[in-house]
Amino acid sequence: MCGAEHDTAQHAVEECPSFNQQRRRLKDVIGPDITQGGIIRALMRGTTEEIAVKKFCEHIVTAKEVKQRKREKERRQR
Repeated sequence: MCGAEHDTAQHAVEECPSFNQQRRRLKDVIGPDITQGGIIRALMRGTTEEIAVKKFCEHIVTAKEVKQRKREKERRQR
């Protein structure tokens, strides 16, 4: 999303500036540990944390899908 060389899931969740606002909201609910292990622990803690993680992940996936569709449309128009 941000043009990083390695646009991995880990980058999107932990670092990508494109998701800073959503990441702050997630941390407000689950705490500062948004590593893979931290997210798994948050999912096991309760419904509120689970909903926050799901919303965050859905936002990332949706944003990436929109960007991909835009790139495909631009390629077809060439």
